[in-house]
Amino acid sequence: MNSVSVKDICGLTEGSLLYNEAVMSRETAESLMVNSVIIDSRQGAENTLFVPFIGERHDAHDFIADVYRLGTRVCFTSRKRMEAGTDEMVYICVEDTLEALQKLGTAFRKKYCGKVIGITGSVGKTTTKEMVALAMSDKAKVLKTFGNRNGQIGVPLMMLELDNSYDVAVIEMGMSLPGEMEKLAQIALPDMAVMTNIGVAHIGQLGSQENILKEKLNICSCFTKEGGVLLVNGEDEWLNRVEEYLPEGNKIKVVRFGLSKESDYYAANVQGLERQTEFVFRGKEGEDEVKVSLSALGMHNVIDAVSALAVAKEAGKDVALAVKQLETYEPMASRGRLEQVGGLMLIDDTYNASPDSMRSGLDTVERLKTSGRKIVVLADILELGEMSEACHREVGAYAAKKNIDCLITIGTEARYIAEQALYVLQEAGRRITTDEGDGNLQKNGIQVLTCESREEALAEGLSGLQTGDVIYLKGSHGMRLDLLAQQLREQYANM
Repeated sequence: MNSVSVKDICGLTEGSLLYNEAVMSRETAESLMVNSVIIDSRQGAENTLFVPFIGERHDAHDFIADVYRLGTRVCFTSRKRMEAGTDEMVYICVEDTLEALQKLGTAFRKKYCGKVIGITGSVGKTTTKEMVALAMSDKAKVLKTFGNRNGQIGVPLMMLELDNSYDVAVIEMGMSLPGEMEKLAQIALPDMAVMTNIGVAHIGQLGSQENILKEKLNICSCFTKEGGVLLVNGEDEWLNRVEEYLPEGNKIKVVRFGLSKESDYYAANVQGLERQTEFVFRGKEGEDEVKVSLSALGMHNVIDAVSALAVAKEAGKDVALAVKQLETYEPMASRGRLEQVGGLMLIDDTYNASPDSMRSGLDTVERLKTSGRKIVVLADILELGEMSEACHREVGAYAAKKNIDCLITIGTEARYIAEQALYVLQEAGRRITTDEGDGNLQKNGIQVLTCESREEALAEGLSGLQTGDVIYLKGSHGMRLDLLAQQLREQYANM
């Protein structure tokens, strides 16, 4: 973050100054410099601006004295008073501290002269962000969203990191409520946008996939009058209708990416190898045909990679050089990375989940070659509202058609996955053997186990793992399957 004075911050946020006149002059207060913004009171330090938010359970204004003791001397406040024991603190009084942070972030964005690429979608945002950043990085300095800075707080914090030493900024933009994406677009002002898919994440808050599409399309709401470039997943049924939802007379260029020749950019000759995926990147009519070797498994990663190369092409990059950068990609922790754990292969895909991503994960496991069993562990998909049962049953029906050896579910909602898988298998005319004593249901070598907890799954279904087994873990972050993954690492490291 470029240094900025208290006086300038006041001007950019329409704040008023509050300070101890017995300790310092107004000139001294206004001249204090800030080179970092913090929202965690434990990170207090010199030259930082503390932004206290009022949450459901805590009011961070109560921690202003704590950051003061750590060296922070500037903070926003909506209380419009000095806190006890902070005589040398300079307060910038605002109506709403979040709104003030967003105004500050917007001001920094408007001073930035480089290209901003916004990434949104129901799933796959982070992977796509990472791949786009790599594809754009040849002879360019790229800023990309780090951590979970993709929302109403995170995006303005990322804007504060912008300066003109960066050629490109790749910004992940997430939302869960109506109106949020438009606000993010006003802050980030993207020149290009990528939409990965329209799934059912947050459908409980937004009501329907159509509403999710309309909300996410607001990422384009601040494109310039000359228009911008919107890249969409051509494999997504909702995104294939995106033109129907764009404002009349818009000048937005819609570009499709995917697996089909109908898309503007697509993957051909996809081959899934043991630890990587190979494909040929093509534009329409065979232009820019380049072979790609990706250190990631699954068709969803192929689509994300195509989107990254499509962005690079539309931004005027040399595609061959973009491919070289992209081929350095390594899956992030808990996002589908294949690990060798003793004699096992563990796929830790526990960061989050949706019905679409679970189906993609099942596809990935089915394609893997292994000397042992293919064991899939699926936990609850959260925030599905009234559609929860139906969505989980869809996953179960899909799982029943996959070539796997064992399906383990964890949680009350994931039980519907097991129930539907068993129903589909039964309808196919195959015999079901049930052992009610231990809760195991077996079907021609396929085992289905329903568990209430991670501990039960570890004790029952994952207790007798053998060399060569593949274990795939997937569930919403709130189900904490990452802890189960760590337990497996510890238990089987020396197999």
